[in-house]
Amino acid sequence: MPTLPSKSPARPWIPKAQPTQRKPYQRHAERSPLYDSPRWRSLRLAQLKKEPCCRACAAKKRVTPAVVADHIKPYRDGSDFFDATNLQSLCTPCHARKSAKEGHVRRKMVA
Repeated sequence: MPTLPSKSPARPWIPKAQPTQRKPYQRHAERSPLYDSPRWRSLRLAQLKKEPCCRACAAKKRVTPAVVADHIKPYRDGSDFFDATNLQSLCTPCHARKSAKEGHVRRKMVA
């Protein structure tokens, strides 16, 4: 009895996924050119070297490596973008949680 091929045939109308390796700051760079500046990159790197563990996880007595230099007070609310005292190191889940809360509060204020 004949068997079907194990792999499906190529589908030329579906684009092949290109493996892209985006750096953490590139997502923000699409929204604000300040995130793509050399000054921000060096400030971010200095913050992550100074505080290599996530601040929010450390408050819960967990040790998690930080990958995001986050503005404690959002710069859209009037703080200086390059103020090193306004930065904290966070892991990705904690940063997403904090950003979601800030966005929720901002949307409530607008509505």
